[in-house]
Amino acid sequence: MVNTADAMQLDGLLKDLLTSHRLSARYQPIMDLRQGTVFSHEGLIRGPSDSALHSPFHLFNAADRAGLSHDVEREALQTLVSDWAKLGDGRCLFLNLSPGALVRPKGGQSVLPDLEALGVRPDSVVIELTERDPAFDYATLVEAANQLRALGYTIAMDDLGEGSSSLRLWSELHPEFVKIDMHFVQGVAFNPMRFQFLRTLHDLASSTGARLVAEGIETESDLAAVQDIGIELGQGYLFGRPEPNPIRGVGAQLAKKLREGAVGGTLPAPRTFRATAEKFMMLVEPVAPSMTNNAVHERFQKDHGLESLPVVRENVPVGIITRNSFMDFMSGPFSRDLYGRKPCETVMNHDMLVADKKIPVQELSEKVVNSDRMHIAQGFVLTSGGFYAGMGSGFDLLREITTMQVTAARYANPLSLLPGNVPTHENVDFLLDSGQPFVVAYCDLDHFKPFNDTHGYRLGDDVIRWTATLLAECFHRQDDFVGHIGGDDFIVVMQNLDWEPRVQNFLSVFKLGRDQFFSPEEIAKGFYDGENRRKEKESYPLLSISIGLAYVQRDLFLSHHEVSTSCTSAKIVAKGIVGCSYFMERRKPKAGVRA
Repeated sequence: MVNTADAMQLDGLLKDLLTSHRLSARYQPIMDLRQGTVFSHEGLIRGPSDSALHSPFHLFNAADRAGLSHDVEREALQTLVSDWAKLGDGRCLFLNLSPGALVRPKGGQSVLPDLEALGVRPDSVVIELTERDPAFDYATLVEAANQLRALGYTIAMDDLGEGSSSLRLWSELHPEFVKIDMHFVQGVAFNPMRFQFLRTLHDLASSTGARLVAEGIETESDLAAVQDIGIELGQGYLFGRPEPNPIRGVGAQLAKKLREGAVGGTLPAPRTFRATAEKFMMLVEPVAPSMTNNAVHERFQKDHGLESLPVVRENVPVGIITRNSFMDFMSGPFSRDLYGRKPCETVMNHDMLVADKKIPVQELSEKVVNSDRMHIAQGFVLTSGGFYAGMGSGFDLLREITTMQVTAARYANPLSLLPGNVPTHENVDFLLDSGQPFVVAYCDLDHFKPFNDTHGYRLGDDVIRWTATLLAECFHRQDDFVGHIGGDDFIVVMQNLDWEPRVQNFLSVFKLGRDQFFSPEEIAKGFYDGENRRKEKESYPLLSISIGLAYVQRDLFLSHHEVSTSCTSAKIVAKGIVGCSYFMERRKPKAGVRA
């Protein structure tokens, strides 16, 4: 509690700081946890080190009491952006802004500085909305945020989990970045509840297209846990404290640990079928075709981590300039004299790979493989609605594809090499989240145990592998999914709803091919002799397969558990039909607790 005399003294000190422009800028790195590189920086403000208002907590509390919050925020942003422009870092800058300052500008004057006058592009600035001022109207805030987006800014939400309205703000605002409050990050390696909370947030972010930033990472164990969950961006003292000069990178040992990631064995496979090119997007400030080659040369010299520069005309990509070829060209005899003042479009490469940021990773990898190999080295340009959005690294893509292949092998059924339980269940849950209808088929071989007992487990394994191959051949569309959930049980997920002729075709092919596993005598009889569970002689029909199907709609099912129950019920009905058969479960699941 501040007494009246102290409050008056702080008010005077605060006004003096504003008139004398004595606030100072600090920048803390936000790391790319996959690459071990600095992704961006967050701008933080400080009062003079010998002042009672050095701490931002005390600074903004004093501003609130004195009714000067708008003035302090405006001065802070002006200081941060003007200093950032002088530093010429080239990466994007996160700036904190209270919702109140955004939706209730003082005297109609925005707190945001004139970026154009400072030489900073709006698309290199991320506005980080804090919950320091929770008394705001959501509709007004969303409208103001959309106006910022129209100007080129990106929106982030700060300290998710700290305030009571965080999730609502997320759902209303649709931010491109969401920063998780450090309370849920620190100690996550040894706190199962926090670990599960972060996993849930990661799932939510994956389905909404937001990128998570884990704040407060201070230990390598917490870093490993965050990486295991799949969170791509992180911030904390482990990487660097707020400094007047932006940190360009971390030590070699930590960078190596970041790139390698944690070795986890307890987590489900990453949802690779959700991954899009946006996962690799880097916010690289483009250049105009009219920019001189000298200016491009200076840009490459200032940022040694910059490998390629996109050339954009009216926000549409028209070319690309790669560091190696450009710097080699400009180092030639008389090149600077002859070409330095000429526009960069004279030397840019028109042959570039352009893809929408929402393209699936698998589809993007096919485009890269089928294109010129140089696209791997120079990277690819990502767009949104045809307009420039960012750059992607070909090497990042190759790493991701390799990781996906390793993950697929890790969670594959060892006998059939088809995806196992974890990716199968996640595939169903993902489609449920998407809201689109689909069909799930539960395929189960009939009387497989007596076949195994009679003909031997080696031949039984051959039947399993043959069935898996047959399913993959009959259900091979891009939007089909075939999984092997154990034993003689398989799952087929079909997004295309023409399921019936395809199921009938599979059963026909199955009946034609099953004879290879029986002797001529057994085929002639139509059955084989074996023993039942009581060791008594019993005759069994030739192999058949029963399929239970469920038509899945989002409003009828909550998770893969309910889908599984419905398919199992249908399979039981199908098994009551002699021979290869199928049955579609059209009953609604039992009423449960629905949100």
